[in-house]
Amino acid sequence: MKKTEKPNENFSPYVGLIPFSEKDAAYFFGRDSDGEIIATNLRATALTVFYGASGVGKSSLLNARVIPYLKKIAVSSNLPDEPPEFILVVLREWANNPLESLRLRLKEAVAETVKKVKIPKPNLQSPEAQIAQKTIEYLDEKDVEQTANVLKNNHDICDLLKNWADLTGTIFLIIFDQFEDIFLHPEFLAGENSFGDEFAKTLNCKDLPANFMISMRDDALAKMDIFKGKVPNMMKNILRLLHLDRAATEIAIRAPLIEYNKEFGTNFTIEKELVETLLNDLQVDKIKFETQGQADCAPEKTSIDNAYRVETPYLQLVMKRLWENPLTQESQKLQLSTLIGTETDQLGGVQNIVETHLDKVMEQFSEDEKHLAAKFIHFTVTRGGTKIPSDVNDLADWAELTDDKKSNIEKIRNILDKLCEGENRIFKKVNNRKDSKNPYYEVSHDALGPAIISWRKRQNESRLKTENDRKMQAEVEKAVKEKEEQEQKLQEEQSSRLMQEHLLVLQKRYNFLGKVIWGASIVFLIGAVGIYYYWWVWSYKDYIKKAEDDQKRYANLYDSQLNEYKSLINILFNLQSNEPSKITSALDNLQKETENNDLPDEYKDEITKVLNKIENKTEDEKEKEKIKTIIKNPQLQTKAQKSVENVLIFVQYANDNQETAVNQWRIFLKGSGYIAPPLDKVGDKAPPQNELRYFRKRDEKQATSIIQLLGSKGLKVDAKLISGYEDSPLIKENQFELWFNENIPNAPVTAK
Repeated sequence: MKKTEKPNENFSPYVGLIPFSEKDAAYFFGRDSDGEIIATNLRATALTVFYGASGVGKSSLLNARVIPYLKKIAVSSNLPDEPPEFILVVLREWANNPLESLRLRLKEAVAETVKKVKIPKPNLQSPEAQIAQKTIEYLDEKDVEQTANVLKNNHDICDLLKNWADLTGTIFLIIFDQFEDIFLHPEFLAGENSFGDEFAKTLNCKDLPANFMISMRDDALAKMDIFKGKVPNMMKNILRLLHLDRAATEIAIRAPLIEYNKEFGTNFTIEKELVETLLNDLQVDKIKFETQGQADCAPEKTSIDNAYRVETPYLQLVMKRLWENPLTQESQKLQLSTLIGTETDQLGGVQNIVETHLDKVMEQFSEDEKHLAAKFIHFTVTRGGTKIPSDVNDLADWAELTDDKKSNIEKIRNILDKLCEGENRIFKKVNNRKDSKNPYYEVSHDALGPAIISWRKRQNESRLKTENDRKMQAEVEKAVKEKEEQEQKLQEEQSSRLMQEHLLVLQKRYNFLGKVIWGASIVFLIGAVGIYYYWWVWSYKDYIKKAEDDQKRYANLYDSQLNEYKSLINILFNLQSNEPSKITSALDNLQKETENNDLPDEYKDEITKVLNKIENKTEDEKEKEKIKTIIKNPQLQTKAQKSVENVLIFVQYANDNQETAVNQWRIFLKGSGYIAPPLDKVGDKAPPQNELRYFRKRDEKQATSIIQLLGSKGLKVDAKLISGYEDSPLIKENQFELWFNENIPNAPVTAK
């Protein structure tokens, strides 16, 4: 029936790169028959193992088809004053102790059922007698809480189920989704009262009031051997989920649009050419990720796979990007040109959408935040792309962020919190019951593992290119500066040479001026004497007194002029010397003589011009002396910076039989002060003997120290240098890989 209300702007008939949830059931298509088969097996069989390839859509099928279908049956089949046919329980959190999680999920499922269905309380009288006497009492939340308190320390799963079954009068259908994640925590599988031990006992329990379904990835199926010998015929009933075939994929593309139009009265359409392109380009072998330095994340094709295989999460991602595109919303038509075009608002094809999805999400962060994310984000998945629930403290340790660790932890938490928000979320939070303020962060979808590894690689390459460009720019600027300094120095040398030449010319002029002054003085002296004698001989007595006065006046004039020339001659004489002190003093005296107007009139103008030039040059030289290079004090610099040695050891093993023993050695290394992330299985790639691999020649001493420690505890390990990584940005200092083969002695109980 068509709805009249307008849909929310952010609503999309495609979910994107996150699993479908129950609220998305109306838009989940292509798996109808699969959902019914799975639900039927869960209801009919004590244990069903449901498996499929990573990203094939197991969780989406359970959430959007199986769980709503079973809940609908449980409600519709219920009779008045009768318990429901079954109660559904779903557990998909494995970072905490699964026993505690199962107790909590059982309580929540019963409490939810009690709210919806009237379940009679257990009574010794028959139901008919209770009805006749009108004494029927129904379960309420207090009854549920009381039973949960009684069972809060019960580790026996079988006993838990029987107690809840006695209370409700029904059985339980329990789904363990994403069961492969428990193998990341071997401590939950081995030992007395562990989940693995109790679960095996439960499957052997008689009159068990529950059916179980284990949902897991096919690459972890072999790890179920841990229950081998404990549970007979454990793999008797198995179901495999194949990839969507071509016809089902086309339904998954077209049907959500039809449902959307039906619900909201719109008329969105999709081009036939676009559908054909999507069916071709979304196949598994067509989508590639650059994961250099990591394991190949693409699933291997087996002989029993269907011929056509589509990546379901990437189908939803591409369809959501097409739906949200402004060209689609404006035309109400999904077009091929929008998908393959490279202009503004066009998406550049399927490969580009998938490869750059994480880039688009990471645009909200600064370059510094991206740089920090690249240091820790790859630790949230294994080298094979499997997600690892981790808290911020572990991520900071594994990334060796020891400087200002508290600040870095808060920055990591801020980045992860933002990546947990919105429909394009990359991570989800998982409750940590040991520390409620420090949750685990888990990749929201298996398909994001390869994308995270690819983004980190491209981010490191981009950062390395930026650093190289910055270094090159700095070298260019340095060369330009050196060239400018050389040109300036050459210019100063040329100016100095010109000044010296000018001073030499000036000195020659002063020498010539001195000779002229000496000659003029002699001529003046002879003339003055002659005049004086003439007036003395030839004048009359009457004029004797006047002659005497004239004689005195001329004598004074002569002395005055002679002193002026003598002073100038002394100055010029000192200027011709080669002693800087005399030259400086002479210039000062010449300046004073000029200022006091004590120079001969015929030389005043010329000497004033020369002095102005000399004064300017002298000031320039004095200024240059002030700008001399500042003497650096090397004692102000120090290299007393402490370096903290952080050793990172990746522990790897060959097959599942070794996992428990190898994990004990990992715990031993971690207790010995080394950083040791979760285990990584390498299969037939294991070496013929145990090896400690290191990647830089300078790490040889540290490798020897590690080998000696292991050898002292009974583990023989050979050192092996893997060359070619001396300058690699992908391999850190003090990074090692410990590869195990076959013969593995028991690890010490505690590290000393």
